[in-house]
Amino acid sequence: MEMAKITYHPTHPWLALIDIGDAVPGMEGFFCSYVLQRKRIALLDVGPTCCLPLVMGGLDALGVRPEEVAYLLTSHIHVDHAGGLGPATKLLPNATVIVHPSGIPHLESPWKLWEATVKTVGDLAEIYGKPEPVDPERMNAAQDNMKVDLGDAELQVFMTPGHAPHHISFFDGEASVLLAGELCGVRARGVRRPATPPPLYLDKQTESMERASQLHAATLCHAHYGWQSGADALLSSHLEQLLAWKDTVARGLKEGRSVDQIARELLETDPLLAGLPNLTPMQQKREIYFTKNAVAGLAGYIERGRPLP
Repeated sequence: MEMAKITYHPTHPWLALIDIGDAVPGMEGFFCSYVLQRKRIALLDVGPTCCLPLVMGGLDALGVRPEEVAYLLTSHIHVDHAGGLGPATKLLPNATVIVHPSGIPHLESPWKLWEATVKTVGDLAEIYGKPEPVDPERMNAAQDNMKVDLGDAELQVFMTPGHAPHHISFFDGEASVLLAGELCGVRARGVRRPATPPPLYLDKQTESMERASQLHAATLCHAHYGWQSGADALLSSHLEQLLAWKDTVARGLKEGRSVDQIARELLETDPLLAGLPNLTPMQQKREIYFTKNAVAGLAGYIERGRPLP
């Protein structure tokens, strides 16, 4: 069983982060799973298939037996978050998958999702590993405001489309912890940026962020990466950055500039990307790629001139 890096939340001893990024070059401190060690144990985002040994090693380090995991929470079905669900359900025999209803057909038959992943990330997809089908009897369709019973705590489900139409977030109201997925963009090793891949649902993204801000969460947990205090300030700051990127992309398109040229401007001028030189060469390559991807999503949204349905 592979050794995994574990981080415990400083004030919530039941909340831990497993760093699963070491399985993919350049994804260190970028991929993570969260473990909620309540009376009923929940695991959020198993990551791609190649990360499962680290997930299982992390559970073992936390003293969690595979049969004790009651829920596999899924922020969205992109392969870097949910690609390993099929084999994970075999390793965690009592876990119910909680996923957006529109994601269920893609997890039951993941081949179109895999083709889209290969098209988007190329050779990196092979490192991730092919997803396997998830037994539909192991999946529970999430509904807005539904409650996930953890025995001594309760999670509320919030539909938070934008980054993807099948994106959901989870809120522990008593502890004031928001498991936000990619609702608040990406925060990894001193870099903060939007996560706006095409096709982008920007109107829905801003609506989701406004709804999340009404929770006034004390702690926000990012899918990429880790937790921060003060969700309201984080959401406000990210919305400001997101709209600034939109304006930069709109101006660039009007001037006839390419996605790569606009991305280069943002990489050079956005102060929230100033930590880029501190990353390893592989991590820098990752951020440059995903910045271009985010610009492409914004450009597509602007060029359509209207939100997707």
